Amino acid sequence: MEKKESLFAGLTPSPVSAPGSAQAKPESDARVAPLEVSVRALQAEIVALKQAAARPNPPAPPASPQNDKELLSRLEKAENGFSELKTTLSELQSQMKERQATLVSKEEIETVKVKLADTCGVFETIKRAVSEYTSEFSGIERECRKSLGEMQGYVKNMDQKLVAEKIDDHLKDSVSRLSSKMADVERAVHAGLSDLSSRLMTDEVFYRKIFSEAEERLRKGLEPDIQSINGQLKVLTSKVNWLMDEYSIVMERKMRALEAKYSAFDIISARMDNISEALRAEKADAEKRKF
Repeated sequence: MEKKESLFAGLTPSPVSAPGSAQAKPESDARVAPLEVSVRALQAEIVALKQAAARPNPPAPPASPQNDKELLSRLEKAENGFSELKTTLSELQSQMKERQATLVSKEEIETVKVKLADTCGVFETIKRAVSEYTSEFSGIERECRKSLGEMQGYVKNMDQKLVAEKIDDHLKDSVSRLSSKMADVERAVHAGLSDLSSRLMTDEVFYRKIFSEAEERLRKGLEPDIQSINGQLKVLTSKVNWLMDEYSIVMERKMRALEAKYSAFDIISARMDNISEALRAEKADAEKRKF
């Protein structure tokens, strides 16, 4: 028991936080800083696109493929920013899993393995003792069968009175021998079972304390990191939702601008048709005047 308590004292964690938790917040901030820069750049691009889409079109705007190319390039930058945000989120999740794996030390795991090996050795010893008790019981059974055969021989070969006396003596001797052996076996079995129960109780309390402290230490070590990552994920989610809304608004305004351009082209073509018809009519009138 003293050895187990000393081992448990060696496994007791120090009040210092787990390695890696001290650098968790600076590393996460270093990861989030470029994300915030990229999000601000995307916001500036979307605001510029909104301003460009909100400008009124001239009455007869010529086709401008350069502005369309610039708008498409900005939209591609926004999509690239979305993909970078997704990859950064996956990297944060993988770092969180690695940090969980490093919070439990290898020394504690090795100590638990040694304790389990000792317990398995005790179980093997008890198993051998039980097999020895079983062999002793089988020997007692053989002696009982032998005594029964002797009694049957006495019954067949002797008179009624002498057989009864000898059977009584033989039974008394057999019962005395068997009672002594049974008492020894019973004491050995009770001693082995009490030793086993005491070992199991102490090991159960010891392992329960180890695992409860490891669980508590793991929870305390991961709770601030999880809360920080959850807050960062909420901020990133809100920014991504805002970017998606702005992206849909820009696309809608772009479609409206294209529709306005196409309607202007229709108006110009209708005017050109009217002008051509008027020219044809004037030409016909001029020919009639010549004649």
